[in-house]
Amino acid sequence: MVKIWLLLIFFSLMDSRTGTGHKVEPVIKDQLIPATSAQLSGYLGRRLDSSYTNRILSQDPDRLIAPFNNRTETSCWQSEFWGKWFTSAVLAYRYRPEKQLETVLTKSVEGLLVTQTPDGYIGNYAPDRHLQSWDIWGRKY
Repeated sequence: MVKIWLLLIFFSLMDSRTGTGHKVEPVIKDQLIPATSAQLSGYLGRRLDSSYTNRILSQDPDRLIAPFNNRTETSCWQSEFWGKWFTSAVLAYRYRPEKQLETVLTKSVEGLLVTQTPDGYIGNYAPDRHLQSWDIWGRKY
Protein backbone atom coordinates (compact mmCIF):
# COMPACT_ATOMS: atom_id res chain seq x y z
CA MET A 1 0.00 0.00 0.00
CA VAL A 2 2.86 2.36 0.81
CA LYS A 3 4.38 1.74 -2.62
CA ILE A 4 1.15 2.81 -4.32
CA TRP A 5 1.04 6.06 -2.36
CA LEU A 6 4.68 6.78 -3.18
CA LEU A 7 4.01 6.21 -6.87
CA LEU A 8 0.96 8.48 -6.75
CA ILE A 9 2.95 11.26 -5.10
CA PHE A 10 5.83 10.81 -7.54
CA PHE A 11 3.61 11.00 -10.62
CA SER A 12 1.59 13.90 -9.28
CA LEU A 13 4.80 15.93 -9.03
CA MET A 14 5.79 15.16 -12.61
CA ASP A 15 4.25 16.63 -15.70
CA SER A 16 2.34 13.88 -17.45
CA ARG A 17 3.58 14.89 -20.91
CA THR A 18 7.31 14.78 -20.36
CA GLY A 19 7.85 12.91 -17.12
CA THR A 20 10.51 15.49 -16.21
CA GLY A 21 8.59 18.02 -14.18
CA HIS A 22 9.08 20.62 -16.95
CA LYS A 23 5.98 21.93 -18.65
CA VAL A 24 5.97 21.83 -22.44
CA GLU A 25 3.44 24.01 -24.24
CA PRO A 26 1.53 22.15 -26.96
CA VAL A 27 2.05 23.23 -30.54
CA ILE A 28 -1.69 23.08 -31.24
CA LYS A 29 -4.22 24.13 -28.63
CA ASP A 30 -6.97 21.58 -28.06
CA GLN A 31 -10.46 22.76 -28.85
CA LEU A 32 -13.55 21.01 -27.65
CA ILE A 33 -16.47 22.22 -29.69
CA PRO A 34 -19.81 20.53 -29.02
CA ALA A 35 -21.78 19.33 -31.99
CA THR A 36 -24.87 21.44 -32.42
CA SER A 37 -26.47 19.21 -35.01
CA ALA A 38 -26.01 15.89 -36.70
CA GLN A 39 -27.81 14.11 -39.47
CA LEU A 40 -27.14 10.44 -39.98
CA SER A 41 -27.45 8.81 -43.37
CA GLY A 42 -27.04 5.32 -44.73
CA TYR A 43 -28.45 2.29 -42.99
CA LEU A 44 -28.44 3.85 -39.51
CA GLY A 45 -30.01 7.07 -40.75
CA ARG A 46 -32.79 5.13 -42.49
CA ARG A 47 -33.46 3.08 -39.36
CA LEU A 48 -33.63 6.22 -37.18
CA ASP A 49 -35.95 7.92 -39.65
CA SER A 50 -38.16 4.82 -39.71
CA SER A 51 -38.29 4.71 -35.92
CA TYR A 52 -39.09 8.42 -35.79
CA THR A 53 -41.98 8.08 -38.22
CA ASN A 54 -43.32 4.60 -37.46
CA ARG A 55 -42.82 4.41 -33.71
CA ILE A 56 -42.51 7.88 -32.16
CA LEU A 57 -44.99 9.80 -34.32
CA SER A 58 -47.40 6.91 -34.81
CA GLN A 59 -47.87 6.31 -31.09
CA ASP A 60 -51.25 7.34 -29.70
CA PRO A 61 -50.43 9.33 -26.54
CA ASP A 62 -54.10 9.33 -25.49
CA ARG A 63 -53.96 5.54 -25.30
CA LEU A 64 -50.90 5.78 -23.03
CA ILE A 65 -52.61 8.40 -20.84
CA ALA A 66 -55.91 6.48 -20.49
CA PRO A 67 -54.76 4.36 -17.50
CA PHE A 68 -53.90 7.57 -15.62
CA ASN A 69 -57.53 8.65 -15.98
CA ASN A 70 -58.98 5.26 -15.03
CA ARG A 71 -56.82 4.58 -11.95
CA THR A 72 -57.98 1.00 -11.50
CA GLU A 73 -54.60 -0.75 -11.55
CA THR A 74 -53.60 -2.97 -8.63
CA SER A 75 -50.56 -4.92 -9.81
CA CYS A 76 -49.24 -4.07 -13.31
CA TRP A 77 -46.86 -1.56 -14.83
CA GLN A 78 -48.82 0.42 -17.44
CA SER A 79 -47.68 3.75 -16.00
CA GLU A 80 -44.16 3.25 -17.31
CA PHE A 81 -45.30 3.10 -20.94
CA TRP A 82 -46.06 6.82 -21.25
CA GLY A 83 -42.73 7.74 -19.67
CA LYS A 84 -40.66 5.46 -21.85
CA TRP A 85 -42.36 6.68 -25.01
CA PHE A 86 -42.07 10.32 -23.91
CA THR A 87 -38.35 9.99 -23.12
CA SER A 88 -37.74 8.51 -26.57
CA ALA A 89 -39.89 11.19 -28.21
CA VAL A 90 -37.92 13.98 -26.54
CA LEU A 91 -34.65 12.45 -27.73
CA ALA A 92 -36.14 12.12 -31.21
CA TYR A 93 -37.16 15.78 -31.06
CA ARG A 94 -33.59 16.74 -30.18
CA TYR A 95 -32.46 14.84 -33.28
CA ARG A 96 -35.22 16.17 -35.54
CA PRO A 97 -36.87 19.24 -33.97
CA GLU A 98 -39.96 19.31 -36.12
CA LYS A 99 -43.21 21.13 -35.35
CA GLN A 100 -45.33 18.00 -35.73
CA LEU A 101 -43.50 16.20 -32.91
CA GLU A 102 -43.41 19.33 -30.76
CA THR A 103 -47.20 19.50 -31.00
CA VAL A 104 -47.55 15.83 -30.03
CA LEU A 105 -45.20 16.28 -27.06
CA THR A 106 -47.03 19.37 -25.82
CA LYS A 107 -50.43 17.71 -26.14
CA SER A 108 -49.15 14.62 -24.37
CA VAL A 109 -47.75 16.54 -21.39
CA GLU A 110 -50.92 18.59 -21.08
CA GLY A 111 -53.00 15.41 -21.25
CA LEU A 112 -50.99 13.74 -18.51
CA LEU A 113 -50.98 16.79 -16.22
CA VAL A 114 -54.78 16.91 -16.34
CA THR A 115 -54.80 13.51 -14.61
CA GLN A 116 -52.95 14.80 -11.54
CA THR A 117 -55.00 14.48 -8.34
CA PRO A 118 -55.26 17.30 -5.77
CA ASP A 119 -52.62 15.58 -3.62
CA GLY A 120 -50.17 15.59 -6.58
CA TYR A 121 -50.48 11.93 -7.59
CA ILE A 122 -49.87 11.10 -11.23
CA GLY A 123 -50.30 7.40 -11.76
CA ASN A 124 -52.66 4.61 -12.76
CA TYR A 125 -53.11 2.81 -9.46
CA ALA A 126 -56.33 2.69 -7.46
CA PRO A 127 -56.27 5.10 -4.50
CA ASP A 128 -55.95 2.29 -1.95
CA ARG A 129 -52.98 0.80 -3.86
CA HIS A 130 -50.64 3.81 -4.13
CA LEU A 131 -46.98 2.98 -3.47
CA GLN A 132 -47.67 -0.73 -3.83
CA SER A 133 -46.48 -3.20 -6.42
CA TRP A 134 -45.40 -1.51 -9.67
CA ASP A 135 -46.78 1.91 -8.71
CA ILE A 136 -43.39 2.91 -7.34
CA TRP A 137 -41.65 1.73 -10.51
CA GLY A 138 -44.05 3.67 -12.73
CA ARG A 139 -43.47 6.91 -10.83
CA LYS A 140 -39.86 7.09 -11.95
CA TYR A 141 -41.06 7.50 -15.52
